Amino acid sequence: MGKLSTTQLFVGKLSKSTTANELRDLLRNYGEVKDIQMKAGFAFVSFRHADDAADAVADLDGRKFNGSNIGVEFAKEKGDEDKCVWCHRLGHRSDDCYFRKGGPSGPRGGAWRNDRRGGNRGRSRDRFRGRERSRSQSRSRGRDL
Repeated sequence: MGKLSTTQLFVGKLSKSTTANELRDLLRNYGEVKDIQMKAGFAFVSFRHADDAADAVADLDGRKFNGSNIGVEFAKEKGDEDKCVWCHRLGHRSDDCYFRKGGPSGPRGGAWRNDRRGGNRGRSRDRFRGRERSRSQSRSRGRDL
């Protein structure tokens, strides 16, 4: 598991309507907020001082904010132990992944992308038809004997 940051927090279970300014207003009470990276339902927040981040974790984890009980914890630092969920390589996050952003043909080739979207259904039907043919051929051989 990755080393935990002392100044960057992961804030999860955010309401989809929560804005960076609303989150900044909440966290401003604990110290100087350097940066907020908003995502869908969560955010990464960087404090200038480790003590401020620790106070925010202690006070805000499980607290109700904008209609949701938010989770606040120290974020995992980027490093060699981070493993991308898209390409399974170490050292970068999935939102920075070259393959996720449409690299040449994705992490496992073009077929993988089509399978995820259901685009290769015809190929699987062909495999099924092939099994039907082999069964019928084996039955006809038995009858001829």
